[in-house]
Amino acid sequence: MVIATRLTQEGILYTNGLDEVTETTIKQTANILYASEFDEVSLNPISNGVARKEYSNGKYAVAGYFDEYNSPT
Repeated sequence: MVIATRLTQEGILYTNGLDEVTETTIKQTANILYASEFDEVSLNPISNGVARKEYSNGKYAVAGYFDEYNSPT
């Protein structure tokens, strides 16, 4: 089974791939996470226990960072 993403409690999002060109909204397939923008700054540091936030304008934010190099499993 392919796992596209995994979020840790520290706000690190492990993913197989990111694409902020193809889609203007947040969408996830088996291999790619799509968004209009990926943000590693707005939620850093974690506040009120929020490690990830999806905005209506297609922005996808995490409190840590996006990791495309290590396996999300």
